[in-house]
Amino acid sequence: MIFKKIDLKLLVLFSSLFIFVCSNTFAQNLTFTGFTKFEEEALPEVKIKAMVENKVFAETTSGKNGFFSLKLDYNLDYVIYFEKENYNIMHANVNGEVPEDKTVYKIKYVITTPFYLIRNQTINREAFNQAFAKIFFDGESKFIDNQEYFKQFITLLYAVPTIKQPEVIKPAVVAEKRVNIAGKVLSDNETKTPYNLAKVELLDSNNNEIATTLTNRFGIFSFSNLSNKGTTKIVVTPADNSLKGQVVIYNLNKELIAAMAFIKGKKMEFLKNDGTYLVDQLITDTYIPFISGKLTVEENGGNVLLTNKTIYLMSDKKDVLEKTTTNMFGNFLFSKLPPNKNFILAIDEAESGLNDNSRLHLYSYKDVEINKKDTLQKGKFLYKFLSNDINSYNDLLLEDINIKMNLKGKMVGDNENNPLSNLKIVLVDKNNNIIDTATTNRTGDFSFKYLPYSDNLVLRFSDSTKLGNYSSIIIYDENNKIVKYISVKNGGHFDYKLLGRDLTMIDELYIDDPWLNLANNDTKKIKSNMVIIENIYFEFNQSILLPAAKQTLDKAILAMKNNKAMNIDISAHSDSKGGDDYNLKLSEKRAQAALEYIVSKGIVKSRIKAKGYGETKLLNKCGNKIECPEEEHAKNRRLEFNVTLK
Repeated sequence: MIFKKIDLKLLVLFSSLFIFVCSNTFAQNLTFTGFTKFEEEALPEVKIKAMVENKVFAETTSGKNGFFSLKLDYNLDYVIYFEKENYNIMHANVNGEVPEDKTVYKIKYVITTPFYLIRNQTINREAFNQAFAKIFFDGESKFIDNQEYFKQFITLLYAVPTIKQPEVIKPAVVAEKRVNIAGKVLSDNETKTPYNLAKVELLDSNNNEIATTLTNRFGIFSFSNLSNKGTTKIVVTPADNSLKGQVVIYNLNKELIAAMAFIKGKKMEFLKNDGTYLVDQLITDTYIPFISGKLTVEENGGNVLLTNKTIYLMSDKKDVLEKTTTNMFGNFLFSKLPPNKNFILAIDEAESGLNDNSRLHLYSYKDVEINKKDTLQKGKFLYKFLSNDINSYNDLLLEDINIKMNLKGKMVGDNENNPLSNLKIVLVDKNNNIIDTATTNRTGDFSFKYLPYSDNLVLRFSDSTKLGNYSSIIIYDENNKIVKYISVKNGGHFDYKLLGRDLTMIDELYIDDPWLNLANNDTKKIKSNMVIIENIYFEFNQSILLPAAKQTLDKAILAMKNNKAMNIDISAHSDSKGGDDYNLKLSEKRAQAALEYIVSKGIVKSRIKAKGYGETKLLNKCGNKIECPEEEHAKNRRLEFNVTLK
């Protein structure tokens, strides 16, 4: 039979080519390419669609020679459909799950897709109800297909049934539970110093690697889409291959997970305890860190803050994930950084105000310039990053403790015509601690302001007399979109957990910056006496202000210009390296350098005092002859601003 002969040839062609490419651009994708054929000839103009959960992810059409190419992201499951008029529709299943340590490569998979005429009476059309190929990553370096499955497809294709066979009921297969985990690798010292860029490996009972990653500058590691079983060991290797003390692992709820470890050479191994898997104690929602930075424009020999400008967080496909506006210090904040993806920071050329003689600069929240070049594409200035290439964006990461949040919404009973006015609402955390209380106004609006950031909160309603006879409560966001529909329990007492999407619809996140509060003269957020600590760095043995130091001092200058009642005392401090007398003199020079810079920007000198204290006021135990990691010494190299208001 000619069709069968041809398909056996295609069986040989089916998985004949794999290309594994180490990409300097960290493309992070699977290039799914191939040929569409009928018998021995190329079949052109075949419509090809990659679907993810019934949505089109990518699509193309094969060319005159039958060739096609699709770019697919890792860690998604696809159904690839091949459609051509007068031919049976073919489809293939692709499991795109790839271990995190392999996603820095781009992999090309080539497939030959056979086609069959609809009018062909010699084949079993029921075969087309299932995929003709199942493709998956082999765990090492390439994607492969299930050859036995393809043989079964060919067998079914030519097995035209004359008598319907009884259906064979197979036992149900319980899908393996997949989870996301995250934790912190810290030093077991007084300040719990995080291990930055430490290698974290998950191993099974046979010491086979399940996944690997690096910690960020807060010591945080995360893994997505893991089996909730199998990991019996976590191995931590510090970045500099030397241990600076006992390593401990916490989960993101600040609970100690593992403190006892076996040391093997330069590695520390954490084993499962009490018969449980370590990952069970690290399960969390997908860890999506905050990123924050500052934009300035270099022109006429100086840097100007890029204030009140729209900045976009985009995918590598140029899809806008989130947008925000820079504040008066040029700072921005994003909270939806997709894990293990490329992302782009972008600003419109027209809005930026740049000209041919100016250049855009990107700084971290702590005024460290990010070593990235801006590029101009289609009217937008772009900064490109890889979220799993930790060195690319480590300086942009922001800890939760630097974030504040406001919550705003509206409550009604059953429908919009019944606002729940004068209703007392209690906001509690996961441990049932009361964070704040609020009361709805006459239109049912409520708000909580200046809250510490949390992604796990509960709204509690205990005043049943205010709920009337309503069977439900509806919560709206500020734009009158429904956030949640809640059935009222008997007695009118219930809790509503604010998680995930619901929380993002009613929260407003912003950076907790005391300089910003002072500059805005926000009396609710400032006190008559405040101490603001800044880690301002100088060159070794120098008191000359670096550009990053000037960026920080510019915030104090703007605050003083906007708040005429504000005076500051500047205290310069050093670490314990070097002689005591030398450090005292050097810190005095640095305090005076800060004072002179502020005065040079138009602030009256009588509003400022400055003094150097050397190493006399250390923030930790890192004194003379005491060995400490560099991160601990750095905390002592600082300027303190004692702010007073008349």
